[in-house]
Amino acid sequence: MITLEYTRFKMRAECTHDVTVFLSRVPVVSILIERDLDLMYPDVDVTFVTNVTLDNVRRCIAGIPDGHVMLETVELESNYTGERKPAESEA
Repeated sequence: MITLEYTRFKMRAECTHDVTVFLSRVPVVSILIERDLDLMYPDVDVTFVTNVTLDNVRRCIAGIPDGHVMLETVELESNYTGERKPAESEA
């Protein structure tokens, strides 16, 4: 569901390709992608602003092949820990 209110979310992704697929499915008005250069993995932290609810962001991510890291970490920015939590369908 799209609302008139914009909200800031944060999540991890395994790689920037996953973020590109995400952006093709969720309308985002602002995005920041950060990568820790000390890590040998391509993981990125993504902060984004959208008027889509968290539940609908999760539904969109659930349809992304190999999007499990995004699905298990997406949260309101103020609640973000970066730790993976099993998706509700897996819990």
